[in-house]
Amino acid sequence: MKCWMEWVPRNDLKNVDTVADLEELLQVMECDELTEFQYLVNGDEWTVSIK
Repeated sequence: MKCWMEWVPRNDLKNVDTVADLEELLQVMECDELTEFQYLVNGDEWTVSIK
């Protein structure tokens, strides 16, 4: 399996296989009101919290 990194225009991300929570992470990066991206773990269940 090959892995590599490359720059992708923001509008093209919908066509790229990315991690499941990339949209939430991008929200935190792009929104001045958001400052935190956290994984909350409860047993085997992981959820994302953004603030």
